[in-house]
Amino acid sequence: MPFEGIGLSLVSEFGTLPELEVALLPEREWEREWLAHFAPRQFAEHFWAAPHEAEFDTLDGDGVLRLDPGLAFGTGTHATTALCLGRLAQ
Repeated sequence: MPFEGIGLSLVSEFGTLPELEVALLPEREWEREWLAHFAPRQFAEHFWAAPHEAEFDTLDGDGVLRLDPGLAFGTGTHATTALCLGRLAQ
């Protein structure tokens, strides 16, 4: 088992380990999988950033920047990204 060394270290540190179940996962496009749990974010009163696939209700006059979070943009939670989007909304 590849985690034998880690498991032995944990046992020596904590005494016991909980029972673990190991299973193979089906092949998926993992770099995109997490987007299913990423919700659109509001950065100003009428300005949103949302992944392309996201469906959500907006008000008349709301602007939506369709941009998939990734290496260049991220999720918008970093202060510099949030500030840039807030400024863009102005």
